[in-house]
Amino acid sequence: MKCIWLTMKGGFINGGKYQLSRPNTFIVPQGRCAEALLFDVLKPLFAKRWPGKVFTIPSNAHFDTTEGNIKQMGNVPRNLFHKEILFEVPESGKYEKNPFKGDMDIDKLNQLIEAVGVENVPLIYSTVTNNSVCGQAVSMKNIREVSKIAHKYNIPFVMDGARWAENCYFIKMNEEGYADKSICEIAKEMFSYF
Repeated sequence: MKCIWLTMKGGFINGGKYQLSRPNTFIVPQGRCAEALLFDVLKPLFAKRWPGKVFTIPSNAHFDTTEGNIKQMGNVPRNLFHKEILFEVPESGKYEKNPFKGDMDIDKLNQLIEAVGVENVPLIYSTVTNNSVCGQAVSMKNIREVSKIAHKYNIPFVMDGARWAENCYFIKMNEEGYADKSICEIAKEMFSYF
């Protein structure tokens, strides 16, 4: 799938030496703008390379506008909610530890790739924090596991990181091994998986 991304010469937006050294990072004012840029680029590329082909794009939970953009391209968005999203809140009103209800279900991701075929999954999309399920945090463990699967199949792993700093804070407060790390250290690790 790397051939898709090589068609853009001179960078995407904000061309120049910084864009060329980090071509996978784009700073935009809001999510809808980011989605419009991403899917407006992907739609003609997909149509030219694979006319009429329908792709499946998995996510921990596509935001409503993201899902709409994917459908508008003629593709299938798939939300792979983690089973813990359905866990009841304890009677006390809070958990001992955050169960990271924003995680993507790893088993469902593997099953989906096997069912539709790796050639039909052009990217894996993760929303951090997971806005579609009330801003639930995504664990570093889950991000790492999804990244391993994406790399195994050479599938681009894309993050909607509108609330990345908040997610880093939840990791610091709730995920084992991160209490003594700074938000900056956690962010560096998190972004390294995309």
